[in-house]
Amino acid sequence: MSNSLRLSLLLFIVRIGFTQGQAAETPPFFIEPEVMYGTIIGNYPDYPSSNGRKTFVISVGRQQSTLTNSWAKYFNFPSTGVSFSISDLGNPTTLGYEYSILPFVVLNTSKSHKKTWYLKLGLGSSYYPTNYTTNPTNEAIGSKVTWAFKTFIYKNIHSTEQLNLKLGAGFLHGSNAHAQLPNFGLNAAMLTLSAQWLNKPFDPNFAVSNTPDIDREKHYFIQVRQGLGYHEYGGTRVPIGGETRPVHTFSISVGVLYRNHIKVRTGFTYRYYAQYYNDIMTQQDPKFISKPRSSASNIYWHLGSEFLLGHVGLNFEGGINIYKPYFEVYFDKFGNGSGFKEFLKKTFNSRLGLNLYAKNTNNNPKHNVFLGVNISTNFGQADFGEGSFGYVMRIK
Repeated sequence: MSNSLRLSLLLFIVRIGFTQGQAAETPPFFIEPEVMYGTIIGNYPDYPSSNGRKTFVISVGRQQSTLTNSWAKYFNFPSTGVSFSISDLGNPTTLGYEYSILPFVVLNTSKSHKKTWYLKLGLGSSYYPTNYTTNPTNEAIGSKVTWAFKTFIYKNIHSTEQLNLKLGAGFLHGSNAHAQLPNFGLNAAMLTLSAQWLNKPFDPNFAVSNTPDIDREKHYFIQVRQGLGYHEYGGTRVPIGGETRPVHTFSISVGVLYRNHIKVRTGFTYRYYAQYYNDIMTQQDPKFISKPRSSASNIYWHLGSEFLLGHVGLNFEGGINIYKPYFEVYFDKFGNGSGFKEFLKKTFNSRLGLNLYAKNTNNNPKHNVFLGVNISTNFGQADFGEGSFGYVMRIK
């Protein structure tokens, strides 16, 4: 993936973290320092050793209680913001340090907002000064800039009107989505202690009674999306130093909007892999050379859902491949495992990402456009990272 595209994606995800606070009323603002300790989980035999991951985090954000936000009421007044972190990865020579920026959303499991559990989800980017390009013994991280994911649960152990002290546990992940090999990634299981300070008290009962009612009518929509992704051709480990080529995507969907905040859609997606086409033309395989562009294509049926938070959508999608002929050649070259593993990766795919809408989805506009960033996988294994442009038209 080009440096300019990486920078654009990073600026986009930071923008997402701050967008949620821009509304007529000013919701509570918070600052939350956090310390984490855990273990790095190796995923190949000679994974670099580590004496424990230590992470310090500063999060800034807002408690979403803005009275004009029906989505805040629907999702039980979550928090949104951006986390900035630095991590000592427990092996300064091989793994070094990680610096991360992650926009996040925190979902509450109780209406009390005090004696509750929280689920925190983050998607952003990390920077690794020590990586394979500077130290070939580090095959976990193949590039300086990667995607970053965070999934944590928290429990309040002490609360006042403006302070929440929390204990938590969760999972951190960093990888470059197969954009540059090797790409084993870095996974860590962590424990955490944090202290959240709000600049003013938050009363959930007052917010519930003064937030607009939720639109309970079903609406229907058509959605189209054009995507551009990049990846390096090869397996997780080899070959190293190959050329990065694009993956072009076009997708069309129809769907239902429930209560104005949850989209469920289905449709079909077409992809064209420039890497597959280049390999076909280079190898001159008689099975594919007569129709190289078609053989480098992929058509699949998808089923997706999206949670709408004003200008932002959290997007999840699964798919079943109908046509992907060249994947068998790819797996024979670079895949590991049984024929059943090949069947799973050839058959099932998924996408996870974020969309940023031009118009506030609270207002259920007739027409809307969005920019998106997402990770695409073959049955959970990274395939490529992608940027998207899409259009949504409500038909009822």
